Formats: sequence, structure tokens, C-alpha cells
Amino acid sequence: MQSISTGGYFFVNFSGMKQGIAVKKVVVGLSGGVDSAVAAYLLKEQGYEVFGVFLKNWTETDEKGVCPAEADREDAMRVAAKLGIAFSTVNYEKEYRERVFAPFIEGLNAGVNPNPDVLCNPLVKFAALMAIADDVGAAYIATGHYARRITPPTPPYTKGRDVFNHSHNIREGRVGYCLASGSDKEKDQSYFLSRITQEQLARTIFPLGEMTKTQVRELARKIGLHVAQKEGTSGLCFIGKRNFEKFMTGRVKAEPGPIVLPDGKNIGEHRGLPFYSIGQRRGFGIGGGEPYYVAEKLKETNTLVVAPAYDAALMSDETAAVDPHWISGEPTMPLSCQVRLRYRQPLQSCKVEYRSDGLKIFFDRPQKAVTPGQFAVFYDKEICLGSVVII
Repeated sequence: MQSISTGGYFFVNFSGMKQGIAVKKVVVGLSGGVDSAVAAYLLKEQGYEVFGVFLKNWTETDEKGVCPAEADREDAMRVAAKLGIAFSTVNYEKEYRERVFAPFIEGLNAGVNPNPDVLCNPLVKFAALMAIADDVGAAYIATGHYARRITPPTPPYTKGRDVFNHSHNIREGRVGYCLASGSDKEKDQSYFLSRITQEQLARTIFPLGEMTKTQVRELARKIGLHVAQKEGTSGLCFIGKRNFEKFMTGRVKAEPGPIVLPDGKNIGEHRGLPFYSIGQRRGFGIGGGEPYYVAEKLKETNTLVVAPAYDAALMSDETAAVDPHWISGEPTMPLSCQVRLRYRQPLQSCKVEYRSDGLKIFFDRPQKAVTPGQFAVFYDKEICLGSVVII
């Protein structure tokens, strides 16, 4: 990439980006929530020309006949009007269904539990925002994620080469970035960003990376944003909180089958394997006695295996994984680092190795409910290295 600075613009020769890119122009994903609203406000205060975009990726109504996306879009429009920034709604439903929702359904039918929220960021949100940024001539995109983009600290885990020698960023000759956890450890969202690419990271600003959720809400209240106390989103990415079983009925292949203990004793009947996840405690229809947790889903026999808390069947010393994705270059193997097996789980020490039968993760301490289909996300302290899919 070659670039020449002139005033507020860099004229960039860079595949997929138009020439005449405004360095002080940024496309912000406005979700209708408080986080993205404050992110847009902060960028405007910093002198950026802010272009707000609401991505409409799901238009079906819920069981109450309501389309949650429409209410969120109206909130995003009100935020843009309050801040005095440009605003547009972009429909990316086709891309979301093809890239995220269809693989999610395929995974459930295959007997695993995929995480669409992790895939949604690189394949839909960031991809869409970058495409829009190219169209409107913006150098950057921004989101309300609690995460940080930092310059590489020349980490010891690289393969004896400059893995940060990428040609994707356009700031002052720097060559690559790392993704770091947000300062608010309770809200850190780096787990969900563990599949973004170096190109996406290089063009992304995270205005809330150094803030806490409390500070964000207080600032929103102070500047008069109507979403200051709006609850955060929950449920499936872009779809929202719904009755999962009702929503999935007819979309997945689900047949009743036996519920058994690890020793094979039959104790009940499940409603369909796709409706359960490893580690799940409720929903078995088994009353009284000690609580049981899902330990395994046996697709071949349509059997759900459950076990008491901390039974050996629920614990794993190691797990196999596939599809590694490294944000800032592949680390040297074997790799001693930390891992997070689910969002908000405290970091766990582990070793990652390539064996003859594939990639393996060895835990320093046994882990409960390691779930096939989910992502294991690796860290070197605050730096998110990337992730793999558990099998």
C-alpha cells in the first residue's frame, strides 16, 4: 500500500478501497443501544465526521408479532438526530442468513452448539461496515464494543518473523495491530471479536475500550440520550431474546429420545438434541433429587447424557479443536497461554499443541462443560490472540 497525506485525507492504493479516503470520517454501527450511541458521540467530539449505520439483519416478528429490529432502528435514528450525524439503514439480512444463521442451524442439526455471535462480527457486522466505509469514503469504522486496538508489543510468541508486517492499515506507516481486552473486565467483549481479521482490526476504532459501562451510561444521561438506561441486547445475534425451542421448532431436526446417566441408566425423555447444550441444567422434565447437567449429546443414538454437578463425565483435561484463526499472526507452537471457553469465564491456563491428529488444548485444571461447536479463545494476558472451534 502506498499513501500520500494531504490535509485530512490519505489517497490510498489499497485493494477494495476507493481513492480519496477521509481519515477523519468514520462509519459507526448504531445498534439502537447505549454503547454504540456513546461511541458515536465520542467520535464526533474528537472531530470525526460520523456516518451512522443501522444494520437490519432480521425482519421476522417474534412470538408476540413484534419485530425487535424495528424498535432498535427507531432508537438508532433518534440517536443520530440527537447527535446531528448522518444516518442510514442497510439491509444485510441475506448475508446474515447465508453466512451466520444457516451454519448455525447446520451445527445444531449435526449435534453441536455453534456460537453465531462470534461469527457475526467478521462475516456480517465488520464486513458490512467496511463495505459501507469504502462506498462513502471513510477511513475507519467503529463499534460500541468494550475492547481495544493496540500496537504490538513485540510479543515472544511469534514465529521468529514480523507477523505484524501487514499492509492493511493507513495510519502513519504502522504495520499491524493487536486486539486487547476492554478496561472494564466485567464487560470485556474481546471474546466475541476473536475471529475478526487484521484488515478489519486495522480500520476499527473502539471508543469505549477504556471506559466502564457505568461511565458510558452516565455520559449518555449527561448528554441527554434517550437510550441511557436501555437494557443491553440478549439472545441470538440480531434476532434477540426469544423462546429458543419455539423459535427453532421447524428449523432444526428434533426427535424425542432417551435421557441417560453416564452409567447408561434411563431416567427420562428429551424433546430433541438441538434444544440442549453441554452444561445446561434445566429443561429435562426430571423432578426432585439432585440437579443434573448435560454432559454429552449422542447424535447416533439420539441420546442425551446427563450427570450430577462435577461428575467426571462433565469434566475435561483436554479437548480437540479445528479452524484456528490468529488475529495478528500465528504464534509459535507449542503455545502456553490462557483460554476462555465461554463469554465471561475467567481465563484458564492451558497449552496449545499441534499433534498428529490435529490441534489439541491441554488445560492446567480440568474444565467443566467443554462444548463442541463453541469457540476457545486464546489470550496472552490482555491480548486476544485468536480462537479455534472446539470439536
